[in-house]
Amino acid sequence: MTYPLSDPIAAAEEELLMAMLTVDRATFDRLMNNAMVVMVKTDTVTNIIADITSFGKGRLRFSKLQPSEQQMTRHPTSAFVSGRLDVAGELDGTPFGGAVRYSRFWRKLRKGWRVVAVHLTPVVE
Repeated sequence: MTYPLSDPIAAAEEELLMAMLTVDRATFDRLMNNAMVVMVKTDTVTNIIADITSFGKGRLRFSKLQPSEQQMTRHPTSAFVSGRLDVAGELDGTPFGGAVRYSRFWRKLRKGWRVVAVHLTPVVE
């Protein structure tokens, strides 16, 4: 389902994807909570500092982030977004591509809407 960009979470999701493609550190800082937890397929739990550092040091570069589906559940001060992304890029110089299922938990904090948790799982087809 596509949500109108007038929705603050839909707009923030779009901003976040663009920041991931362009390595926009200022947008990361604005949209991601400093204590954010990131869980990935390797049974790794990391935090926002490691996530941003991977982008900032050029270890992780995306060339494609195309949403193919998205669901959103909203509450006054929180939102849960899940979906599927077709991705491509490089990690430490090694190309990768495929699809991932993701979920993001957003909270409305004093500074605005922030991502506080992310989970990514590759789609095996």
